[in-house]
Amino acid sequence: MIDRILALMKERGVNAVRMTADLGLSHSAVTDWKKGKAKPSVDAITKIADYFGVTIDYLLGRVDHPNVTVIPADPEKVKAREEQMNKQRDENIRQFALAAAKGFNLPTDTPAAALATRMMNLSPENFARAMDHLEMLEKLDKLDKE
Repeated sequence: MIDRILALMKERGVNAVRMTADLGLSHSAVTDWKKGKAKPSVDAITKIADYFGVTIDYLLGRVDHPNVTVIPADPEKVKAREEQMNKQRDENIRQFALAAAKGFNLPTDTPAAALATRMMNLSPENFARAMDHLEMLEKLDKLDKE
């Protein structure tokens, strides 16, 4: 971060004394930062970003362009996207089960065929529920075998 601050100072022709005076920081602040004796406070970083017209993300090295800010993902959108992906996954599994049952011409009197047939006829929502139940049963079966 100090490298970016120093580069901005050089680029704008501003020395440490002037910048610290303009921002109301201690005169030794930049020297202390350079020597690693101290780090800029959040308040100082905010003031420096505003002073040079750059983002805090740029000063922190999170982005390489001075005017780009990292926008954190909206948790609601992330959750909605995960749900959408899970539904798509379940639909893909459902379609695969349908194709497998048709492609393998399973005898209708086997438990696997009966399960595949019943799963194929479920709505996507109920198929997802059935998959959740099957996963739970698989875990219980695994625990029983341990």
